Amino acid sequence: MARDSCMIAELVVKEGRSAFEGVGSLVDVAGGTGNMAKAVAKAFPGMSCTVLDLPHVVSGLEDGGNNVKYVAGDMFESIPAADAVLLKVISCFLFYLIFYNLNIIFNYICNCKLIALV
Repeated sequence: MARDSCMIAELVVKEGRSAFEGVGSLVDVAGGTGNMAKAVAKAFPGMSCTVLDLPHVVSGLEDGGNNVKYVAGDMFESIPAADAVLLKVISCFLFYLIFYNLNIIFNYICNCKLIALV
């Protein structure tokens, strides 16, 4: 996923720029090493970006500058407060979600303000 994020991060920021305008804070859910959040933070220096991922994923990663920080956690338990949530969906993750507890998924989606980049 990290390689994919590197490849598309600049394109997402360029083509989806209007989706990010006016957003003061963003959480990149399951953001891994933070490549996407770093690209967003670089394009929008006034935005505070948080990368949320499991503890073993973000352990040892250093904050990516003044406006990118890493938080260890589980998106199905809680998501840090922010103006917007960025969730990259890949097919195997979607397959997992389809067979996961639908009540958990519904509650998760209802508690998020999502930025949709299609």
